[in-house]
Amino acid sequence: MADCDIVILTKDIAIKNEDRFKGKKIVRVGVADAVKKAPQIMDKIEAHFASA
Repeated sequence: MADCDIVILTKDIAIKNEDRFKGKKIVRVGVADAVKKAPQIMDKIEAHFASA
């Protein structure tokens, strides 16, 4: 976890202890999208943070 730059969390299910992700960029997606559209989501994340 310490080495990650981005954390992808679900917006459909509550996540306990989210404070452990403090300081990380957090992206929230639905579970169905994460499963069915993973490549598209990753492309969007990469494009967004590459331009930031």
